[in-house]
Amino acid sequence: MEKLVLQAWVAFQTCPLQPLSFHLQQLWALQRKVQEYQKEILTVLTQNLHRSEFNT
Repeated sequence: MEKLVLQAWVAFQTCPLQPLSFHLQQLWALQRKVQEYQKEILTVLTQNLHRSEFNT
């Protein structure tokens, strides 16, 4: 486990940071996909969690 954490830490330290515009673009794309597949997401969550759509 320590080796895995160390590898992740090294990767984090050596990875170049992306500009804020990149992260904003990724968030907008995620939002579009969530909206596009909202019905399917709610259906699966309702089936897996056994809750109403309102509570999901």
